Amino acid sequence: MIIVSGENLLDVFKVKNNNYKFINGGAGYNTALALGRFKSKIYYLSNISNDFFGKKIYKELKKNNINIKFITKSNHSTSLAIVNQGKKTEYSFYLKNTAFRYVKNDKIFKLKKNKIKLCYFTCLSIFLDPVAKKNIEIAKKVHTNSIVFLDPNIRKNIIDSKKKFINIFKNYMKYTSLIKLSKEDLAYLKNKKSVKNTISHWISKYNLSAVILTKGKNGATVYTKRFSVSKNSIKVKVKDTVGAGDVFSAGIIRYLEKKNLLDVKKIKNLSKNNWLSALEYANLVAAKSCTREGCNPCNINLV
Repeated sequence: MIIVSGENLLDVFKVKNNNYKFINGGAGYNTALALGRFKSKIYYLSNISNDFFGKKIYKELKKNNINIKFITKSNHSTSLAIVNQGKKTEYSFYLKNTAFRYVKNDKIFKLKKNKIKLCYFTCLSIFLDPVAKKNIEIAKKVHTNSIVFLDPNIRKNIIDSKKKFINIFKNYMKYTSLIKLSKEDLAYLKNKKSVKNTISHWISKYNLSAVILTKGKNGATVYTKRFSVSKNSIKVKVKDTVGAGDVFSAGIIRYLEKKNLLDVKKIKNLSKNNWLSALEYANLVAAKSCTREGCNPCNINLV
């Protein structure tokens, strides 16, 4: 069982003649959607609105092989993310009292040990309460027997306190096996130490199995206690980059699942070749997603 927790919302794109297009999105939703299309054993943990947009989101999840056992519904409205597609994709969010913030985790706490292979936490749901408090409870509960995978996916414009956010991130690391973050995320989180020294410090202090650093067109690098390995990105004609990082994370998870490596002990001893293959697949599915509008991942067979 793979559990993905994270926001569901609508990405709002401006199109011709001052019209707007609404596309299902949100970091957690995107990763769950990708895993569903990859035919993974994926359960999505979130609360979804009963409004028109929420029904659209729920319908798409069911359509894409995603188990809805841990989804709840409420009359809170669906969140919005206004997408500004310039040289760099930026977002403006409308999140006050919106549905994804009111997730319930009761069912997860009733599961038997070893039932959950991996729990993935990301973006707004790791620091916006009340969902943030629910998610850290889950991480504490499952980390002994399950892989905890953290992607901070930082949105600086809605973080009230950088110090508070960094403390939340450090608290998560106590229970985390894997971290995936972008070079922009790392720049926000690290102190004056170099990239390598910062990551090495995290791995040593928090006993992390690996840290994956994505660098856009410059590919990605995996750091472990024993080594680091890198893989170049794949060149494609980019339509947009919305959700590319979320699909990359799904690619890593799918590789580990397919190769029977979703184990909290095995993850500590993956070989260089394992990680190179994982990066190659994650780069491939993320690149393919960038050729399509919005986050619209497609399945690419993993041999």
